[in-house]
Amino acid sequence: MAVPLRQAIRVGSYVARQRLRRNEKFALVLQLEPLYQCNLACAGCGKIQHEDPILQRRLTVQQCIDAVEECEAPMVSIAGGEPLVHKEIDQIVAALVAHSEQSDDPLTETELVGQISTLMSAGHETTANFLTLSMDAFLTDGAIWQSIVADPSRIPAVIEESLRLNGPVQSLWRTTTHDSALAGVDIPAGARISALTASGNRDDAMFERAAAFDLDRANTRKHIAFGRGIHSCAGSNLARMEVRIALEILSQRLPSLRRAQRGPLQFEPSALQRAPKELHLAWN
Repeated sequence: MAVPLRQAIRVGSYVARQRLRRNEKFALVLQLEPLYQCNLACAGCGKIQHEDPILQRRLTVQQCIDAVEECEAPMVSIAGGEPLVHKEIDQIVAALVAHSEQSDDPLTETELVGQISTLMSAGHETTANFLTLSMDAFLTDGAIWQSIVADPSRIPAVIEESLRLNGPVQSLWRTTTHDSALAGVDIPAGARISALTASGNRDDAMFERAAAFDLDRANTRKHIAFGRGIHSCAGSNLARMEVRIALEILSQRLPSLRRAQRGPLQFEPSALQRAPKELHLAWN
């Protein structure tokens, strides 16, 4: 069972900080339960002398990290299911550190950890949210889903139009580098602004009948769901491939899929993303 993403990011960032500080020995925590807390299990070195009751209690991730650091264990396993921190994290961190050290303007530890956290989040959460948002839209308008089932070759066009209308990222924060003016509004240098990509993707000046889902739209790929220019999403092609494969398999194996949820989607609170809490589906 998958672990909560926020928890994965928190522990992944902890591992990254240890590597960045060149710590040769540190507690590698594998948190495995599908909750924000876990049960502690000692790896067997015997240095943790907590009384038995603490092992029967649910501990927070930070309590687990604090406890295992007492014995400087190279690895402590926390009972559950599948690993939280994969071995690839070391390779990712090593590559980022090496690239930064070769730069004339190396990243700070905070910036490097931020990069790693972003990779873990952007590589999973956005695609999962987009697939959920898309399936909800397709099955609310059954004609879209039936067009996918009848002609899978249309899936790439479906994905692009869905990215435009149902993109998971609603806005991006930016900092102005100099004094600017936009639509008669003065924006000073150093100001934090929120660029509403979702609004841009529904701009009638760019897209005819912008609120409509149109598979024959000629300029669909002009959407900014993945950003533009130097700020384009590095994982855009991977995200497209993941969703394409998911839709191909779902439409082939479960063509009778239908929405089984009462009422509209409910979302996690976020100023940046549309993150559905759940989507209930059924099939024959």
